[in-house]
Amino acid sequence: MKRLFLLPAFLICMGSLTMAQNLEIIPYMSYHWGGKLNFYEGDIRFKSSENYGIALNYTIARGTIIQLEYFNQSTDLEVRLYEELGGTYQSYPVNMSWIQVGGLQGFDFYPLVPFAGITLGAMNFNPRTNELENSWKFALTGQLGLKYYFTERIGVRIHARLLMPVQWSGFGVGIGTGGIGAGFNMGSYIFQGDIGGGLVFNLGPISNTSNE
Repeated sequence: MKRLFLLPAFLICMGSLTMAQNLEIIPYMSYHWGGKLNFYEGDIRFKSSENYGIALNYTIARGTIIQLEYFNQSTDLEVRLYEELGGTYQSYPVNMSWIQVGGLQGFDFYPLVPFAGITLGAMNFNPRTNELENSWKFALTGQLGLKYYFTERIGVRIHARLLMPVQWSGFGVGIGTGGIGAGFNMGSYIFQGDIGGGLVFNLGPISNTSNE
C-alpha cells in the first residue's frame, strides 16, 4: 500500500523540477538480478525479474548531473532449507521500490554521452502477504551507462547498475517443523544488479546536453 504513495511524491518533485532548464526525463525498463543471501540453515534469494522506473537528470555544470530516480521490482522472495534439514521451500510475493538521488559524471562525445556515478537513498521492502512485514532499508547504487541522441530532444539510454540494500538486520522469516514462518534475523549485505535502457526526453537547450 505504501508503494502507492511513493510514485505521487516522486511526480511532485518531478513537476517542480520541470520548470528548470537542463532537465531530462528518462523512463526505462531493466532486467533485475535478484541476489542471494546465505544463513546457517539455508539461503534466501530474490527471483530475477524486470523493473520499471523513471529518472530525472538535471545538469548543474559541464558534465555534472544530479539524478533523482524511482524504480520498482515485483518479484518473489524464496526461502530454502538445506537438504539435510528437510529441504523446505517457501516463496513470498514482494514489491521492492527504490528512491535514489546522487551524482553522475558525463563525458562529452556528442551525440554519444557515456556516464558513471553513485546514488544513495532508500529501498522499501513491501511483501504482498501478511506473513512478512513492510520495512525500509538504506540503499545505494553504482552505475555506468551511455546516452545517444537522435535529435536535440530525443535519445536513448542504456545502463548497468550494482544495487545494494545495505542492512537486512531485523528482517525475519521463520523456519519450523511445520514449514517456514517467523524466526531468524539476518544482519548482512545483499548484492543485486540490473541492466536496461530507456528513452531520453531533453527539456533543456541542446547546448547543455551536448556538453554533459
